Amino acid sequence: MNEQAQARPSAPRVSVIVLTSGDPKQARRTVESVRGQTIAAELELVIVRVNPTETLPKMYGTGLQGLQVVTDDGRPFGELRAAAVRAASAPIVAFLEDHCLAEPRWAETLVGAIEDGWAGVGCEMHNANHGIGISEAVGLMNYGVFLAPAERQSAGMIPGHNGAYKRSILISYGQDLGHLLRSDVVLNGRLVADGHRLLLEPAAKVAHANETHMASILRGYYLNTRSMSATRSDEFKWSLAKRWGRILLWPLVPFRRIASLYAAALRSRPDLVGPIVRWTPVMFVAWLATGIGQAMALAFGIGDADRQFLLYEVAQDRPVNFPGWSPLPVDPDDASA
Repeated sequence: MNEQAQARPSAPRVSVIVLTSGDPKQARRTVESVRGQTIAAELELVIVRVNPTETLPKMYGTGLQGLQVVTDDGRPFGELRAAAVRAASAPIVAFLEDHCLAEPRWAETLVGAIEDGWAGVGCEMHNANHGIGISEAVGLMNYGVFLAPAERQSAGMIPGHNGAYKRSILISYGQDLGHLLRSDVVLNGRLVADGHRLLLEPAAKVAHANETHMASILRGYYLNTRSMSATRSDEFKWSLAKRWGRILLWPLVPFRRIASLYAAALRSRPDLVGPIVRWTPVMFVAWLATGIGQAMALAFGIGDADRQFLLYEVAQDRPVNFPGWSPLPVDPDDASA
């Protein structure tokens, strides 16, 4: 055994969960950013493959503490994410979408924050395809004041799908974990209600490739909101009156969302006011789909929205145009394993 192998810890410090399609090339940039972390040798990569068609390249596990693969068996989004958490062996689990890039100190920063006692840590979000289609509008809708430059603060909610959590806390929810992981909005709400603390940590940086076409974001927002609204109303035991109030008032959702975004920007991020003004018409139309998803969820339940959202997530073609953090070089002829 060489010195490098002897120096490696016996167990990983962070399990990085990447949910991706059956085509392993789709997650290649994301995996490269994981392999480029300052503590790469202390990371475990958990690849969650939806409808796998090809074998994984050998490079996926190179330079890391370990590699695990969770294969889709028809489960919906939340249950598949829960399966990945249970398969992980590190005390910290960090979700990273397959259309994201993590800055080299991302994992190191997450470890420090969670070891300081935070139950969950959210990242400062960057736009990985700025200037392409409606990407800037989607970034504003998805992340708002979480966009760079963000402020370090205790938060009631952290950016969805790319947060890190203390694994033991997630596991403590038992069979309810798959239900909670349908939506990070619901998960974060449950954690806060149970007395756990969440941190927005701008030193942990992630670049996210947003949807670039209106048709794509309309479908995504409808499915995501239908799943989230059905789950949240069940989890927090909404009354029949509250459900019907939300159903009847669904046309007001775009107005409420836009007003909230303006208020947050005027309060703490005046630099975002100009972009919000420019993209308000696009955001209004996109958030109509959110309102419809909310109404359908509360009137008819979740349906198959959780599974359909999973398939939507891994099927999107999201161009990347990010001049920032350079990934490790990739051999295009890399063999598969």
